[in-house]
Amino acid sequence: MSKKTKHHFGWGDTYGVREAMMLTAPHLALNPMPIGDFGYPKHGGEDELIDLIRKLCIRLTGKSYKHILITQGCTNAINAYCHAEADSKTEYFACRKLYFPLYLDIATNAGLIFKPGTLGKLLNSIEIIDSPSNPLGFVDGIDYGSRTLWDAAYHSPTYGVNISKAPKTPIPAHVAMAGSLSKFSGINGIRLGWLATDEDELYKSALRWSTADTSGISWPSQWLGMEILKNVDLEAFWRRSAATIDDNKIEINKLSKIFGGQEIPDKGMFAFFEVDDRIHQILDKADVVTMPGSRCGDTGDSVRINLAHTREATAAMVKAVLKADRRK
Repeated sequence: MSKKTKHHFGWGDTYGVREAMMLTAPHLALNPMPIGDFGYPKHGGEDELIDLIRKLCIRLTGKSYKHILITQGCTNAINAYCHAEADSKTEYFACRKLYFPLYLDIATNAGLIFKPGTLGKLLNSIEIIDSPSNPLGFVDGIDYGSRTLWDAAYHSPTYGVNISKAPKTPIPAHVAMAGSLSKFSGINGIRLGWLATDEDELYKSALRWSTADTSGISWPSQWLGMEILKNVDLEAFWRRSAATIDDNKIEINKLSKIFGGQEIPDKGMFAFFEVDDRIHQILDKADVVTMPGSRCGDTGDSVRINLAHTREATAAMVKAVLKADRRK
């Protein structure tokens, strides 16, 4: 019989953020969906949700976008942008040197050559800037070109972003913003995101592609998104969810000696550590699953660890790693 893995910290499921949402808004679990009202959704998203997302974008960025396209998660928004923006001259997909693992497949799906580490350096390219970045938590307000897409999946107070006090967390120059209500709320399974832009033709082209790809976004997901944005005390939720991630950072810092004192970023959702054979042996002995850094473009030996798990799961993982280290 194979050994069962106990501690899953590889993929970015936001267990702890979801727990914070349910503690803040327990009525979400009790509120019955009006299933009888769920006919075919509008291809670009329901008007009420679009209005709520527009108001959320103002709250998060200070900017009111002319167009909001509701998408099947942030990944679908990035796909829609790539297919809308690429023309016969577009060759490359440019992003940070380390990146969200699905960027490679998104570039391939759009028929583009994947070129990480080339932001602002190539002609005939689509520029994608994630801020806070995955996996390193970088933020910046750099202008990489007039046709940049901002992947803003982690741009919320949950993940260390300051939206209310000076100095506010900077945002990159961009022609469109891809957002994630899934990551925002912690309810990953609703697969709900958006693409925001002021450009008419970009929006129309993205809408055409999204319509052909999904024929509208799930009504139950949109309904839940509206319930969250209308009826949840977001300030209270942000305090809870950010505290969960901060506590997890404190817990994982108990492993600092094992990881050679490498620091955890103050923004974003992940710790990213360079590792060696000894650390791999400790993690294996502790039954801890991490994301190999190679999946994020690292050419060295490294791991990405999810900081958005529950406090209990994080403490159990840290305890198992410390115990495995003592056995070596």
